[in-house]
Amino acid sequence: MSLTASMWTSVSGLLAHGEKMNVIGNNISNVNTVGFKSQRMDFQDFVYQYMGTASGMGQVGRGTSIGIIMNDFDQGSLETTTSDTDVAIAGSGFFGVMPKTNKTMYYTRAGNFTFDADGFLVDPHGYVLQGWKIDREMQNSTSSALINRDTGGIVGTGLVTDVRLDTFTCPPRHTTSLTLPINLKMDNAISQDKSVNVDDPFFSLLKRWDATNPDTTKPLGDATYAYQTTIEVYDEGGRSHKLTVYFDRVVNEVGGQVVDNNSPNESYWEYIITMDPEDDLRDFSTLDPNAISTTPNVPVNLRGLLGAGTITFDSTGMMKDMSLFVPDAGGFWDSGTTPPSVDLSKFVSAPVNENGYPLIAPNFSGAPGQAAAYGYGNNTASGAPVIYDQPNQYAGGRLIALDFGLRNKTNTWSFPAGMPATGHPGAASMATRTAQDIRTTVTQTVNIPGWDNWINTGPSTPQWEPDTANPPAGVTYNAASGLTDSWLAPVGSLDPAYWTDNGDGSWTPILQGAAPTANTTTVIVPAANKQWTFGLDGKSELLPTAMTCLDGAYFEHPGKRQDGYTYGDLRYVNVNTEGILSASYSNGVTLQLFQLTLYEFPSKQNLRREGGNLFTETRESGIPSSGAAGTGVFGTTQGRSLEQSNADLAREFVNMITTQRGFQANSKSITTVDTMLDTVIQMKR
Repeated sequence: MSLTASMWTSVSGLLAHGEKMNVIGNNISNVNTVGFKSQRMDFQDFVYQYMGTASGMGQVGRGTSIGIIMNDFDQGSLETTTSDTDVAIAGSGFFGVMPKTNKTMYYTRAGNFTFDADGFLVDPHGYVLQGWKIDREMQNSTSSALINRDTGGIVGTGLVTDVRLDTFTCPPRHTTSLTLPINLKMDNAISQDKSVNVDDPFFSLLKRWDATNPDTTKPLGDATYAYQTTIEVYDEGGRSHKLTVYFDRVVNEVGGQVVDNNSPNESYWEYIITMDPEDDLRDFSTLDPNAISTTPNVPVNLRGLLGAGTITFDSTGMMKDMSLFVPDAGGFWDSGTTPPSVDLSKFVSAPVNENGYPLIAPNFSGAPGQAAAYGYGNNTASGAPVIYDQPNQYAGGRLIALDFGLRNKTNTWSFPAGMPATGHPGAASMATRTAQDIRTTVTQTVNIPGWDNWINTGPSTPQWEPDTANPPAGVTYNAASGLTDSWLAPVGSLDPAYWTDNGDGSWTPILQGAAPTANTTTVIVPAANKQWTFGLDGKSELLPTAMTCLDGAYFEHPGKRQDGYTYGDLRYVNVNTEGILSASYSNGVTLQLFQLTLYEFPSKQNLRREGGNLFTETRESGIPSSGAAGTGVFGTTQGRSLEQSNADLAREFVNMITTQRGFQANSKSITTVDTMLDTVIQMKR
């Protein structure tokens, strides 16, 4: 009986070593299987039988059995490939794939994915890779403002879903943001002021614009501005257009113009934003977005004007303030003049988007209700008022934000305390809008005593003129010029009935037949406060893309960009280390489409192998956690790479030899016991 038990003990060894050889053979057969995880079989001793011994009871073992089959989840080597859709995980984690027909989730380390005919990214079984979809609108924004979100590295949104390209083309996108990091030359300030307007020094370019110039490509002459930059933008149909921004210096010494609060520590610039006049299809006659059709109604000579503003630089040449004014909902011109002229009272400070940038409304398509950047009331047919503190809701995705590098943190403009309460957006009522929204000077009647300080210099005919030895108040004799008719008026422009403006800051008195007796005159003086401020009292944030005003030359800093584009065909895809699947198109656009979801388990050893490089969750493995590549416990992803099998042939060959020896030894035990049993049988004979 004991010999028979010994034989069965050896049989258990044969069976166990035979199964271990199966594990070794499976590892060797999968040495080139993508993402394969090898196994290891560990034995355990079998049951023990008690028997009597001289010292009492003893135990004798009755063989071996399979204790556990361990899965080796160490990372295999990474091999580079030529396929854009091959992905490997460097570190911990599994890809999730799911059949199209049911919601059973499988997990795999094999990243040999391809797109099928329906645009799904699938494994060799046709199971769809899972990930988070990335919001195109958020990534399309090229604003300098950084949107910080604590999402644990997840840039996708919503629930985990199938990774699928709905189309292999890239639809066009209307430009919604411009970034123009420009340096405006600081030196030779007077020579940089190419256009002068005494009444409105900050809007001389705006008033000089003439789209009926015989050379229609130049509504402004080359000598009328200091610098201009042009950028190509796109409409909703993918058609390209050109926006041009003109800049001109504003100084106090040129042409008698007066700049309020002019400071030697600051420099001021005006600018206008324009489009090609032939592309200007705006119609300001209706606010109704449901109108059947509209006809462009901007006067021909004023077409192309989109907005005007000012920029202030500090003494170091860094951007300090800015403003932007855009046409009111009813248009921006005075029809009472021939040709129609710009009416500054019909410009309003631009609405500000959610990121703090002012908006313009080019309306390339001429769509109804989209001529103005401001929002409208709900009942446009009954003349509901314009909502001046909100962007036009009917022009969603078609307004363009202007990023000069200064972001408004409160989304509201700052206006001086002296401005009328109803004179700017955000006030309770817009009924009493005035030109002070945009003008920097006002006309006032002031007392100028001392008109009796005129003397008669005519020998026969009366020729009354100011007394150079005792000049009247409000004017100063310019003795430095050496001319007896050269006077200066530091308070502003003098009454044209008594004085002639020489255009260079000096004035010539008009000889009078009698001594002037009036004690008042009309002068144009600066407004009480600056009207071009933006982001005061900590409301603004200076960004790395901010414009500068430095000595040297005009130039553009790196970072000039816009976020629109035309149609494009898919060229290739790429997966980065964060698991983000990007697609590059023929129009030069690269879009982030999905972020691959990685999974990890509390107990990987208890995953169920399903074959085909797939694992499934079990009760013992625990519920998987999900996350983005490169965060937490998850490894990074490598595009154009595949993880190879982690089966080590050298180790497997050694295990094969030791397993073979174990099998041979157990078989020898059986033959030996058989010989012993044969001896017992021979004894009976």
